[in-house]
Amino acid sequence: MRKHVAQITLSLVLSTAVSSSFAQGSNVGNTASTAGNEYLQKQNAVDRLAAVNPNTATFGIPLPPASLEGDFYLDSEFKEGSFELTVSPKVYDDMVIRYDLRSNLIEINYDDGVRGLDGNKVKYFDLKTSTNKYKRYVNVNQLKGSGDDMPTNIFLEVILDGAVPLYSYEKITIKKADYNVALNVGNKNDQILKKPVYLSIVDGKAIELTKGKNSNVFSLLPGKENELKAYAKANKIKPKDVEDYVAIINKINSMN
Repeated sequence: MRKHVAQITLSLVLSTAVSSSFAQGSNVGNTASTAGNEYLQKQNAVDRLAAVNPNTATFGIPLPPASLEGDFYLDSEFKEGSFELTVSPKVYDDMVIRYDLRSNLIEINYDDGVRGLDGNKVKYFDLKTSTNKYKRYVNVNQLKGSGDDMPTNIFLEVILDGAVPLYSYEKITIKKADYNVALNVGNKNDQILKKPVYLSIVDGKAIELTKGKNSNVFSLLPGKENELKAYAKANKIKPKDVEDYVAIINKINSMN
């Protein structure tokens, strides 16, 4: 009943169609299917030539076009969660949702189908984990941060919420197919890759914590870099994983 009432209330802000990515995915599937059929027809023609005279089948045919492996979701499975709209202080809980990173769309799974909610209309959403805890993801537009390291049109996971916070988000890249026919190595399909990016906001400036092999985490508290490095060395902390960032930023907040 609560989900039914929430569905009616949300009708003004929900899109009437499923994410455009569904339509795009459908087109990709149709194109891949057609290309696959053409490929099989060409392969059958080669096989027929080989059956008549094997010496005539010495030429090759192009590989079918690459398809796309992976998805653009934070988690492709729908999870129990809740969210709050930017236009209202009301929290919609007991919802079943997932988040599309590419389109910044929150998909809501109702009994009668899936509807999409523009992420720009949402302050934050919470997702239930396998341990029955909740992770919070806040709209980047709700944070007072600026600079080149500040992402746009996305939600950030709140890992630490303090004077010096810690956030993360998934950065999407597409790895192109690199299959080598002669060597029979590599991947025949393009791949969707998702890599976590960690950042903090200090005095209104967004700071990405790792760029290349170096980390900016020790500079989050100016004038205390050497002390923080000594703390990390004494505790065998190398700033490269989220657990390392949590430990160092907790230390920073205890020094403030």
